[in-house]
Amino acid sequence: TYGGGDGGIYRNRDGLDRHASLAIYRTVRPHWALYLEALLISGVDTGEDVDCRITSQGRCLRDYPRFGGPIVSAGVVRTLGRAFELRVGGGIGAHGYQGTQVRAMVGQLDITMLVARHWGIVYGTRHTIVPDFRGDRLTRTIGLLGVRVR
Repeated sequence: TYGGGDGGIYRNRDGLDRHASLAIYRTVRPHWALYLEALLISGVDTGEDVDCRITSQGRCLRDYPRFGGPIVSAGVVRTLGRAFELRVGGGIGAHGYQGTQVRAMVGQLDITMLVARHWGIVYGTRHTIVPDFRGDRLTRTIGLLGVRVR
């Protein structure tokens, strides 16, 4: 996944994340289902850069935090014909970065194109809000491209 962040005084706001999840679906009526998902996110740290942009406080500007941790989410699924599946949901997470633990709220929207009966290509977006990270309110919106196995 790839996305950018907002909030606080940071640089290098864009970056990669890795996601792995397991979801349970329950059909509630034809073409509609509910899901419960456990998701693990791992931010890909780009490492320390050699250059230093000085802040107004005379310190080097830090990179945007690459959070990682578990998320539990739930939502609805709508099948669109035989080839597509649309998911909308939200959840909460416990993220960490350099020893600081924070809570997060997550909203997600994705669509899967089913290539075969049990797998498909998924594209979506996920928006995360971290209400308080070292005094800053941070948000991160990512684009997701991957494979879903059913």
